[in-house]
Amino acid sequence: MKYTPYIRDYLADSPETWCEFAARAGVSRAALYKFLSSKNAPRIDTLEKLLRAAGFLLVVMPATPTTPPGDAGAESQPAPQEAQDA
Repeated sequence: MKYTPYIRDYLADSPETWCEFAARAGVSRAALYKFLSSKNAPRIDTLEKLLRAAGFLLVVMPATPTTPPGDAGAESQPAPQEAQDA
């Protein structure tokens, strides 16, 4: 998985043991081992905890441009009367 090397690199450069890192991240040692083995996709909360503990931030962005919530149909609405009179 694409994010596993970030955690591996962090652990390789860290004086923390894997057990200490897992405890600080708030996950079990088994969850950390499972994550690093890349055999299964981690739960999103586990991924977020491990990345945050290693100094990274998990960000979700739209794959394609979208209309912000609340702006749906804004372009199809008529212009205010003042703008039409100008």
